[in-house]
Amino acid sequence: MRRTVRFFLYSTIAIFVVFVNALMIQLMLHAPMPLGGRVAGVQIRSLFIPGQAISCTQIGQQDQCQISLLGRPLELTLTSRSQEVKQCQLSYAGQTADCKGEFHALIIGGWMPVLKTESNLGLIAEQIENLREQYPQRNFFLHIVGEARLLMLATGIAIAAGMLTFLFGWLNFSKAMPYFVAGLIVSGVTWAISNVIIWGLGYVD
Repeated sequence: MRRTVRFFLYSTIAIFVVFVNALMIQLMLHAPMPLGGRVAGVQIRSLFIPGQAISCTQIGQQDQCQISLLGRPLELTLTSRSQEVKQCQLSYAGQTADCKGEFHALIIGGWMPVLKTESNLGLIAEQIENLREQYPQRNFFLHIVGEARLLMLATGIAIAAGMLTFLFGWLNFSKAMPYFVAGLIVSGVTWAISNVIIWGLGYVD
């Protein structure tokens, strides 16, 4: 009987690990910026360009980034220190503009800035609207699933992780109390990490 229970427990743990890994991959794919990215996004008036679309090269303390907009390169020069943007300049179609950076907490990519400018860089309203259609202005993973459902899912995963930890220890070592405490700790840590990752998904609507 105990062997049967242990078999089903191990099978459940395997399925749980696969599910959590698949969810983590989806969260990473839908984050505003990729792993190792340099900026979380660029805001030009009402247009938001997520960091996933921007390629950057770091030279010393300066980041040089570029993206093609309507067949022309938008170039960005950024200098930041201690989570503060010191210098920021955008250049597009012969026009330059200063920008400012606001850092967002993105657990997948670390602390990276969203760069904003009040200049339209010569882009007319019709061009900006076309670009808004090209670059989604919301996180579709959050939009489709919903923030409330994701947070409920994070709580469910945390509870499941804690229960599986407790059952694994109890069935293999026949000691309930130490693994009950371990289960509570695992549940709390999992809940905190899951919530931080989910909160790091949101970007401009």
